[in-house]
Amino acid sequence: MSQKLNFASNHSFVSEDSKKECDRKAKSDNNEFRMIWFQFYIGDYFRETQGLTHEQKGVYVDLICAYCNRQQPLPDDDTQLARLCSLSKKKWQKIRKSLERIFMVADGIWCLPRLDEQIARSIEKQAKNRESGRKGGKKSWELRQARAVANASNPLKQTLNKSQSHKHLPYGYKNEERSSDSGPTLAEAALRGDFDE
Repeated sequence: MSQKLNFASNHSFVSEDSKKECDRKAKSDNNEFRMIWFQFYIGDYFRETQGLTHEQKGVYVDLICAYCNRQQPLPDDDTQLARLCSLSKKKWQKIRKSLERIFMVADGIWCLPRLDEQIARSIEKQAKNRESGRKGGKKSWELRQARAVANASNPLKQTLNKSQSHKHLPYGYKNEERSSDSGPTLAEAALRGDFDE
């Protein structure tokens, strides 16, 4: 499968699929899931920021953090981008040119396809985790309900459950975990009928 490549306005080659994905991400805002971290690839960072000053590198990191926080491409608006990086508009305009070569800047957005891929993977993973948690929570709830119904129909189990849930046991009885005490365990006492009314 070959991908058609375009020469983007920022002088880097970008596939048509990547451009479509950037456009799609710019138009949608998925607030259901939020990225709280992202993978920072050292090789990509050094490759993309080679030749930048420390200040420009800091602005680059601010931009990718804002990109991941928003989970969509950044608007090509000098005022907003300057504000995202805590810069004056004048200072941003001096730095902008050096950062345009890293991002795909077109159609009013700053897009970075590798971040779009990370965001998509993160959203997918969070959705799977949420579904697994929902299923696990539902199963736990069903088990608790089944135990409650079973305990409600058996007075002996009710008495044992009440006694085991308290730290202090009736005088002369021991919990199964404590082997040094003398006297019968709660289970032994229940079997003997000590708790019968």
